[in-house]
Amino acid sequence: MGDHVTLQMGDHVTLQVGDHVTLQVGNHVRLQVGDHVRLQVRENMKLQVGDLLRHQVGYYVGL
Repeated sequence: MGDHVTLQMGDHVTLQVGDHVTLQVGNHVRLQVGDHVRLQVRENMKLQVGDLLRHQVGYYVGL
């Protein structure tokens, strides 16, 4: 908790329930079935064309 991780293209990350992830502009995240991701709204977070968030049936995305 409190760790900062920089993901490079091709990195694979498994998120556990309770994990907190901050996405920055330009991040590309591929979620797999069963992942639970909680996104927190930030004033300085803007999604731009090219940002990619793929989700499939079974995802729980809470704002």
